[in-house]
Amino acid sequence: MDAIDPFLTFLEDSPDYNEGDYLTASTRLAERQTVISDWLQGKTTTEHVLETLIDQGLNPDDYVKHVTESIDFLLKGGVPFMTDESGLLLPAS
Repeated sequence: MDAIDPFLTFLEDSPDYNEGDYLTASTRLAERQTVISDWLQGKTTTEHVLETLIDQGLNPDDYVKHVTESIDFLLKGGVPFMTDESGLLLPAS
């Protein structure tokens, strides 16, 4: 498991999407994941991540809840974690 996994978002989908809609959704997903990756590396702020979600029509509260639940699940499942110098929890090898 990669350290970014609990923070990942997903491709927006709809039965009404056409090829252009999927291209737009893919571009938005790539933008979100870049912002989240930059945040985890200390290159941007939490506010920027949440603003990106809002700008893309996603609920930031739902995102925080999802991330929290994902991390709780991993910790309760016995996945060993350690912290790096920034305090970020990382899976231990």
